[in-house]
Amino acid sequence: MATKLPRLSKKGYVLEGSGAQVLLFHGYTGSPYDLKPLALYLNRHDMAVSVPLLHGHGTSSHELTQVKTKDWLKQASQALAKLDKSRPIFLGGLSMGACLAIITAHNSQAIKALLLFSPALSLKLSAELLISATRLGIISSNFSLPKLSGASDIADPRARQKCPSYSSMPLSGLLEFDTVRMLAREYIPTISIPIFMALGRHDNVINLSETSNYIKHNILARLVTKIYPRSQHVITLDYDHDILCEDLLSFINTFDE
Repeated sequence: MATKLPRLSKKGYVLEGSGAQVLLFHGYTGSPYDLKPLALYLNRHDMAVSVPLLHGHGTSSHELTQVKTKDWLKQASQALAKLDKSRPIFLGGLSMGACLAIITAHNSQAIKALLLFSPALSLKLSAELLISATRLGIISSNFSLPKLSGASDIADPRARQKCPSYSSMPLSGLLEFDTVRMLAREYIPTISIPIFMALGRHDNVINLSETSNYIKHNILARLVTKIYPRSQHVITLDYDHDILCEDLLSFINTFDE
């Protein structure tokens, strides 16, 4: 039986621990809550976990029209700089947050491994076309597109209803997200540290096979890929989140051997 989801909050958080340090970033239109079950689980195993609230999130979707890629990259770099470099550091994120982690790892020598949850490296064709049409001016970047489901891509209806993500996506912010995505694709071949990648079998946001193959064929480091059969995009809240927690802990623990 899946563990009960934590109390709802959109705020960023720092969970103190004396073991390894884990820094995680949430996705576009999401919040630190998306990573809370995973963060609490790792913290119960004495890890220090930090999950900042990314700029433009936690209030209203209109705030995303004011954010630039450089703001997220600076925020990620500053969050990493706060950690103790004498202790092991694991860096990761969900969706766009996974892309931020890839870029941040490219610019740092302090990371033990990358933890990528539904990394948004290759999107479904409809999203790719939407981004292209917006860049070409066919669709105005001033528009905000309602999510078809009104909520995040989660199979578990209980978790989907509780998840505090924005119900719409400003297209101007989506273009900034796409810039992050393309930078991450560019930097993947430079990554030389191990990667743990988690994918939901029923993800309706990313192109599962293309994302997996892109990482697989563009890195030389050790890659552990897990596909979770009951989950959609926000895998960290979905049906398989308990199993994901256990798999991630096993991966992190291999660095103590």
